[in-house]
Amino acid sequence: MDNSKQFNNLKFSRRLLVMPKNDSTGIIKATDNPVRLARKLISELKLYHLINEVEQARLFNAGGIKLLFKMGSIRQANTIFNSWQGSQANLISQMNVAPSDCSFFSAVCNSSQATED
Repeated sequence: MDNSKQFNNLKFSRRLLVMPKNDSTGIIKATDNPVRLARKLISELKLYHLINEVEQARLFNAGGIKLLFKMGSIRQANTIFNSWQGSQANLISQMNVAPSDCSFFSAVCNSSQATED
């Protein structure tokens, strides 16, 4: 595949959407503090230098509870995303993560396709 086409398909965002895997419902609770949950997940990844870089976080409850959080930079979000992929941490292994273009102000968040404003 031509590298230029491959890079055109890549999506980057400061926002990450965390969703429980199919058999892990109830992992994210509606009573969870979203910023603390995002920081807890980052801590499980042992990315301690990024814990205080969470700018915003919100829970969505549509078809299961999801966590949307925003990092200070695209690079920070990509570091988390890449570390997540190979992690065997208990909580991390029960959830999926994807870059997202979801708005913090919308009622639902179903998208995992990223665009950055």
